[in-house]
Amino acid sequence: MKYLVAVIAGIVSALVLAFILTPQFNDLYIFITDAEPGPDTEDTLIDLFFYVEVPTYFVIGALLGLTAYKKLRKSSITSP
Repeated sequence: MKYLVAVIAGIVSALVLAFILTPQFNDLYIFITDAEPGPDTEDTLIDLFFYVEVPTYFVIGALLGLTAYKKLRKSSITSP
């Protein structure tokens, strides 16, 4: 059950964080690398999104889901 909660939390957080944080990370990447607009930059940003950002968001969400599950499980066991 805890792994199901972790996977669901990971998927939800990946969707939410991708919607909220991806534009800021893309702007930061363009600023740091001084990239010019064009197809090469778009390909790089798409690769960054799929291979770095989404897995990172998923892992963050899964860890938070596991932590929340453990805390909720612990509090439900100890409460009368």
